[in-house]
Amino acid sequence: MKKIIFIGLGVLLLFYIVLQCTSKDPREKYSGNFKVTLPTLGDGESTGTLKRVYMVVDDSKSMLGYLDYLDMQKTESSDSTKESNFIYNISTFLNNFKYKYNGNAEVCCSGKYNDVEFLTALRKERSKLLKADSSFVDELIKNACGEVNDTTVSVVVSDMVLSWGSNRLKNEGYDFNRRDLENGLKGQVNKAALEVKTKGYDIMIVKYDCDFNGHYYYNNRENHIDKLNKEHLFDYKLMRNRPYYLMFIGKKEFLVNLYNDCLEESDFVYTSFGLNEGKESEYRIAEKNTKRWTKCEAKDTMTGTFYCDKDYKNEVTEFEVEYDKFILPRYINIDSIRVHVSDRGFKIKEYSYNYSKNKFRYTLVLPKHNEINKPEIEVQIILKHNINPSSITIMDDVATKENVNDMLDQLNGKTWGFSAIIDAIDDAYYGKDKREESIVISRAKIKFIND
Repeated sequence: MKKIIFIGLGVLLLFYIVLQCTSKDPREKYSGNFKVTLPTLGDGESTGTLKRVYMVVDDSKSMLGYLDYLDMQKTESSDSTKESNFIYNISTFLNNFKYKYNGNAEVCCSGKYNDVEFLTALRKERSKLLKADSSFVDELIKNACGEVNDTTVSVVVSDMVLSWGSNRLKNEGYDFNRRDLENGLKGQVNKAALEVKTKGYDIMIVKYDCDFNGHYYYNNRENHIDKLNKEHLFDYKLMRNRPYYLMFIGKKEFLVNLYNDCLEESDFVYTSFGLNEGKESEYRIAEKNTKRWTKCEAKDTMTGTFYCDKDYKNEVTEFEVEYDKFILPRYINIDSIRVHVSDRGFKIKEYSYNYSKNKFRYTLVLPKHNEINKPEIEVQIILKHNINPSSITIMDDVATKENVNDMLDQLNGKTWGFSAIIDAIDDAYYGKDKREESIVISRAKIKFIND
């Protein structure tokens, strides 16, 4: 009997020894494949070199409002010495393009100019440049589109006000712009944008703003003398932060690079293109301030795993995550980025992006240790497209003697009908169903196994 017991114990001991010899360290048993997909423009390598910019400047008289306000500032603003923000941003772009790209710039504005001639005229002979009674956004786009090729980007500079002009309104009524906005004016811009898309090019619109001389304010009533008050109510009043726009047409890689290299930053940038989810890259992930989890190291294609064989019960662990070579174009504001975790028990505590180093960081907060139910989670970086310009668009803009000052405050930072332009371009590129408001541009899977 004793012999049988000893034999049984010996078998168990041998089994234990074999088990110990054959079992793997968790670091070797589970995957160390920590990979993240990186955002990309999606079309691979760019072909061709940007050599030329063709700039079409809206030459209507209303554009003088961005220039002929500086004398007004002496009485209405303490900053009376600054140059027009309009001139500054245009000259900054043209000068940066010349010196950073060694490129050639041609400007169309009541004639053809090189960059130096145009900027000189803009400062000294602006009334000779901006003298047209009206202009049409769709015609500006068509003119610009005709010059675009694999080495040229075109730029339209305009207040982008959609209007049929004073002559048409005399016959149709002063509210015709409003009545015809959807079917007429918007449709013309849509046709022009379709031509751009058909040629294989994209559109980027960059918004700036500038103080403005109200004498040149052409609202939906086209700056006509008020029939009752016999005066133009905004005449020579300083309008604050009136928007104007630079519309870029060309290869999207060129547009992104021009914004990165040549333009002042803007608080609103529309693009007909977005970012996509691209190739994979390794990323860094480590616990913050604790050492509860083991980072696994097995060389396989399974999801990167952390392993824990102790019960920490109600303890919560935080991980610091960092992605390298995570390239976001400078026109994308970090406020447009969201970080989403597939399991609600996991949280993102904070996230940040360094544009100069192309590093994206966030803190991943695990559930309480005993509440981790799903071992595998997915972290998504989501881009929300900046396609809703309602905050910079005004439709009801009629002033009276009694409310003219209040109206000036309400018009601060706003313009007429710009949302219709964005809709028209988006319709051309994405159809009536529009693009998705948000899109995943990066994702990473992680496993947390607590045995």
